[in-house]
Amino acid sequence: MRSAEELLRELSRKYLNSPKGWRVYLSLRSLYPTLLVTNPENSWLLKFESPYRVNPPGLGIELGEALTKLPGKYNFGLRPISKELIHDLFISGLRKEVIEDVLKHEPVNDVSKGSYLLGPYYSSDLTFLSQKQFELGRKLEKELSKLLNRMYPMNI
Repeated sequence: MRSAEELLRELSRKYLNSPKGWRVYLSLRSLYPTLLVTNPENSWLLKFESPYRVNPPGLGIELGEALTKLPGKYNFGLRPISKELIHDLFISGLRKEVIEDVLKHEPVNDVSKGSYLLGPYYSSDLTFLSQKQFELGRKLEKELSKLLNRMYPMNI
C-alpha cells in the first residue's frame, strides 16, 4: 500500500513510457472516491479523501494483474488537438461528434508542443472487479480512514 501521490507519479512515468491501452474508471459509490487505472500489463486501485480537493490524501495498491474485459470504447490518454478545434469548442461547445473524432486518435506521450485533450475517464460502480479486488478496495478504505484520523484528529 502506498500514498496515492507517489503511485500517481509512478503511473505517469509508466504512461509516458507506453501510452497505449490505458483505461481509467472513477467510482463515487463507496465511502471514498475510487480510481481504477489499468494498462495492458497491470492495474491499480486508488482511494481518495475527496474528489473536490486539490491533491487529496489517498492510498493506492497494485492489483498485480491486467484487467482485460472492461467497459468503455476508448482508451485513456493525451491526444493532440489543434488551435482551430479549441476555438471551435469554445464557440460551439462540446459536441459529441467532435469529442469522438478526437478520441479515435491514439494517445501520445510527447506533450512538448501544442495542446492536448486528456481522457476519457469512465464513471463506473466497478462491479466488474473480482471478489479479491473488491476486498483489496475495502482494505484501502480502512487504511485511508486510519490515515485521515491521524491527519485530522479533531474530526468526528
